[in-house]
Amino acid sequence: MTMMLDIDDFLPEALRYAPNTSEFVVQRAIIQAARDLCQRCSLWREPDRFEITAPAMQGICTISDADIVRITNARLDGSQLEPKTAEWLDEHVPDWADPDAPIASARYVAQTKPGTITVVPKATGIMDVRLVLKPAMNALSLPAFLLREYSDEIGRGA
Repeated sequence: MTMMLDIDDFLPEALRYAPNTSEFVVQRAIIQAARDLCQRCSLWREPDRFEITAPAMQGICTISDADIVRITNARLDGSQLEPKTAEWLDEHVPDWADPDAPIASARYVAQTKPGTITVVPKATGIMDVRLVLKPAMNALSLPAFLLREYSDEIGRGA
């Protein structure tokens, strides 16, 4: 798990470029700069493990202060699943979102709601995933590597 730092630790980097700006405004700008950087460059990658439960057949990402950009790898109870988008599922598995669809062996995994991961066809079990993440809009902390390796980009971006 990546070490996280309070957003206040990033303030000096951004305030160099906007010294008379309020801390609240700078904090919001730091989060947006970090989100943009992580989205564009796929910098923040984390493994996660959680349970997929009935009846929703979804699991919730356990990594705080983060939004999922992309699922790069997924296994449900050790069986490999193929990451797909909801649009792909709509086109290739027409009844995938049907709440009455029977439980079966999962083949695909997708993010259909923020912070959640859905398996298709519906199944339950322990999900192991590798994710590309970006800071959440309401994050209170950011990955330490962003300050250590990208402080100038974050400061200028904010």
